Amino acid sequence: QQNPLTAPNVTGVELKNEIDQFNHAFNKLFKRRNVEKVINGYVRKLEVTYNQERFITKEMYKRAKDYYDKRNLKEGDHNPNYDTYHPHFHVILAVNKSYFNQTTQYIKQSKWLEMWRECMNDESITQVDIRKVRSSEKSENGAVL
Repeated sequence: QQNPLTAPNVTGVELKNEIDQFNHAFNKLFKRRNVEKVINGYVRKLEVTYNQERFITKEMYKRAKDYYDKRNLKEGDHNPNYDTYHPHFHVILAVNKSYFNQTTQYIKQSKWLEMWRECMNDESITQVDIRKVRSSEKSENGAVL
């Protein structure tokens, strides 16, 4: 599974502390009993994107329509995330094949979100993108690309 763990954007001054918080929260999350039971291993990558657009572009609006609509923002409006950083983890989780068939151990996306909010101590986090890696995303030797 690929598991982008995210949080709201931060300023440059807050970035180091936010990355420290991410690392602490990640370790906390993976020490939880229900997570330890099902995860055989993982690969984690921290990615930080910078929002340099002063105004909402057509592409930005299409990509995050719900976000902008909730805030009554449209293409051409001032970008509320201008000059901020967006740290997030991309994680590939190794689980047993049976994980997806075991209702007692399977962790739903809503539960991942709840646990990530608790570990980050941030109820404003709105999403955790978690999904099964499909065979079309694997190389011939079975490794995830």
